[in-house]
Amino acid sequence: ISVSKPIIDDFIIRYPKMNPEKFVKITNGYDEEDFKNLDLSMGDNNECFTILYNGTMYGKETPNNLFSAIDNLLSGNKIDKNKFKIKFVGNIGHSQMDVLEEYKEKYPKNIERMEYITHKESLKELCKANALLLIVDDEPGNEGIYTGKIFEYIRTGKDILAIVPDGVAKDLIIETNTGYIASPLSVDEIEKIIFKAYENFFDKKKEIVPNYDKVKNYSRENLALQLISYINKFF
Repeated sequence: ISVSKPIIDDFIIRYPKMNPEKFVKITNGYDEEDFKNLDLSMGDNNECFTILYNGTMYGKETPNNLFSAIDNLLSGNKIDKNKFKIKFVGNIGHSQMDVLEEYKEKYPKNIERMEYITHKESLKELCKANALLLIVDDEPGNEGIYTGKIFEYIRTGKDILAIVPDGVAKDLIIETNTGYIASPLSVDEIEKIIFKAYENFFDKKKEIVPNYDKVKNYSRENLALQLISYINKFF
């Protein structure tokens, strides 16, 4: 059992003598209990269009092109500086922090950072946001990476700004119809999806309508049923 198809495909190549049907994918998911008593509409009347990045950012993950896109939008007055905010919640690596602080100094009212908070508090931050930021760098092997936050993101029904390469994360966003997609290598594409979500928010236009039947497949309850089914089939 593994969490993504590229890993399963690699196992099948490594162990050719084994029955390929016995290699199965069960992804991570979200816990429906976590969303009880949460008001996911808290951010609907925000004066500022608010983007949230929830979770850690470290290693080779880089926000450079994201900030270049934001810089273009703000400095070019394509979006109103008084009506835009991006918030980072969680631990951030040194190299990423250097970039964030550089742009935060330039746009102190538009870029916020919060230290690590509890899972329950992070879910409340999701509720306050208007769009959720997902970043997966375009590096070899990353086509098999979902990131843990993606499953809670799709459950919220909020627009996801997915800056991701071809791979499982992109496929999940398309399958569930939960967001806008841009290449991590393209500042222009990133700029366009941010502007589109910003425009739609103030126009009160809901362009992205999630497929909740698909989203429910990633609840931990349904994933547990998948696991039971595989155990009954093979043992």
